[in-house]
Amino acid sequence: MLVDRVKRARISVLVVTVDTPVKANRENNVRAGFSTPFRPSLALAWQGVTHPRWLYGTLLKTLLTSGIPYFENNNAVRGAPLFSKNAVRDFSGRSHLTWQHIEHIRQRWTGAMVIKGILSRNDALRCKSIGIDGIVVSNHGGRQLDTVIPPIYVLPEIVAAAEI
Repeated sequence: MLVDRVKRARISVLVVTVDTPVKANRENNVRAGFSTPFRPSLALAWQGVTHPRWLYGTLLKTLLTSGIPYFENNNAVRGAPLFSKNAVRDFSGRSHLTWQHIEHIRQRWTGAMVIKGILSRNDALRCKSIGIDGIVVSNHGGRQLDTVIPPIYVLPEIVAAAEI
């Protein structure tokens, strides 16, 4: 289970994002040239050459210590290597996740746990009842779901619920 991998990595705070239940339309990735499968290009090579700190400190260090990076999919299944002609990354939403999943994760996770993406008083109260240590009131910046209520509109009622 993914929670066990996070524990082995000695992560002290687990943050579960619940504010993007559906697949996003990532137009910015397309404009920036990001695609799967990954397609190396002269522009990408230039980015590496002009950013040597990233090239040596991140990419080459990863290649030397861990090998080729892999896409990690939404359901914690290792995907194809990053430099694969047929890499497929699971960009699907999280609509399959339920409060029962969050409760199960909370039972398994012994460290601090934060839920990001709370937009209602009832969800804040539910987090509190199952022992969530913190919440982030967020709609993912409106970047993923542009018709969701702005967090500032619900923040007062969520703060009031947290004080109960």
